[in-house]
Amino acid sequence: SHGVEKVLPRKAANATLFTDAAHFGWGAVLVDEHHDVYVAGDTWKVAQRAFSSNAKETLAIANALAAFKARVMDLSLLRIVVDNTTAQSIVTRGASRSDNLADVAAAVTDALKRINAEIHVSYVKSKDNPADEPSRGLPVSFEKILREETTRLGAADSRKGGRARFC
Repeated sequence: SHGVEKVLPRKAANATLFTDAAHFGWGAVLVDEHHDVYVAGDTWKVAQRAFSSNAKETLAIANALAAFKARVMDLSLLRIVVDNTTAQSIVTRGASRSDNLADVAAAVTDALKRINAEIHVSYVKSKDNPADEPSRGLPVSFEKILREETTRLGAADSRKGGRARFC
């Protein structure tokens, strides 16, 4: 008989989550320390289509955390990279100054509390965001993922960004 080798999935301690929102929907790209890449995205629900761009960008983070729940639950460090400064601020502070964003801010904060990882959040220009394509229902640009991840790993935490811990 032929032996069958069972390959166990590798557990990652650190990962980078890129998120984006578009009029069409939301997208997310998760890259773990082993350089394994995971992609998620979907169209907006009917009620969400009328949300502001800030609300959609923030909600994209919550949706991504839910989509990658099994992958992010045991991380020590999760770097969240967004192309919207309002969403970046909400993750950093754990709340929103705007009443209009209170519900989506609470959704993100609740999702981050469940992860129990150290959270670093930073900004990326929209043109460099690997999650831009899946948010528009387009194929992922692996060149963009590699370029951004290499840049971020090389820069460590020297870029403008913030840290948040949700317990």
